[in-house]
Amino acid sequence: MTQLTAAQVLEKIAAGESLTRAELSHINLQGQSLDRAKFLGTYLRTADFTRASCVECNFQNAVLIRANFTEAVLVLANLSAANLTVACCKRANLREALCIDAQMHGILLVDADATRANFEGADLTEAIATGANFSGAALARSHLGAGNFERANFSGANLYRANMRAAILDSTNWDKADLSASVLTQAQFTNADLSRASCIGAYLRAAKLIDTHCRQTDLTDANLEAALLKDLDCTDASLFGVNLEGATLEDINFTRADLQDANCEGTSWHGCLFDGTKVDNAVFTDAKGLSAEQRKYLLDNGALNVPN
Repeated sequence: MTQLTAAQVLEKIAAGESLTRAELSHINLQGQSLDRAKFLGTYLRTADFTRASCVECNFQNAVLIRANFTEAVLVLANLSAANLTVACCKRANLREALCIDAQMHGILLVDADATRANFEGADLTEAIATGANFSGAALARSHLGAGNFERANFSGANLYRANMRAAILDSTNWDKADLSASVLTQAQFTNADLSRASCIGAYLRAAKLIDTHCRQTDLTDANLEAALLKDLDCTDASLFGVNLEGATLEDINFTRADLQDANCEGTSWHGCLFDGTKVDNAVFTDAKGLSAEQRKYLLDNGALNVPN
């Protein structure tokens, strides 16, 4: 198949012609205006779209492996089911883009703006998205495992059943995000803000939450088995029915938090504050490190199996 030149591609776009399934690998379209171009199923391996305008472009099912979209404008673009493995989207504008079921393994999204973009079912495993903005984005059932999302903004995002196993989530913002039923095994939150996030039924086994705000966070029925929880503000948080078996809890503010029916078996406690905390039917079998004052509070408020 004869490969089109960049000039020929621009002529076809200007004429409103489709480039469906064309062979355009390695093409250089830096800085070009490609708005509303049709690249359905097009072969664009290592294509260069640096600073190009791709507003409402259709890249559905396109092969964009190692493509360069640095500082490109992809507002309302359709990248659904496209293959962007190890593509570079540093500082790209992906606002309201469709990336449903896209293959984005190892993609670079450093400082990208993906506000209200749709990544449902997308594979962003091992993505590097430090400083990226995912506020209001749809990430349900997406795969973010082993990715680096340090300083990313997920406020208001939907991550229902998302897989973030072993992800780096330091200094992230999750205000009002939906993380219910998500997998966060061995994930790392340091200096993060989970205030008002919904983490109902989230799986956080062996996760690390350090110096993190969890005010009004809903962790009902979450699994925090063997987790490290340190320097947290859990004021008004719901931990109803949470599984904390084997977890380490240090310097946590549980003011007005709900720990009813929690499994605290084999937990290790140091410097935690119970003030107006609901602990009815919470089980503390073999819990260690509780002070005499804490043990009295727990016993007086309906906790079970509190050690002597």
